[in-house]
Amino acid sequence: MKSLGLDQLINQLSIISPSKEQGELAVDLHDIYEGVNKLEKLIYEIIEVKSSDMMEDKLIDIEGELDHINWHYRSLKKELKKLLYAE
Repeated sequence: MKSLGLDQLINQLSIISPSKEQGELAVDLHDIYEGVNKLEKLIYEIIEVKSSDMMEDKLIDIEGELDHINWHYRSLKKELKKLLYAE
């Protein structure tokens, strides 16, 4: 899969919004995309864990990444509502 670039997302989102919302949407989408990649890596790393301390650290890392993804999801949702329901 081709890696998503922030500049490419901003350029593509300019189709729906010429204002700063396109940049905010692009950042949220990009961070969600990158977060999912990090999450996948962390999940695979759990397989290699040899101790309960390491497992705890990995699970804390996963929780942090999920929180980060969720923050961007909420931000994205808010920006989409502004665009879709603007009058």
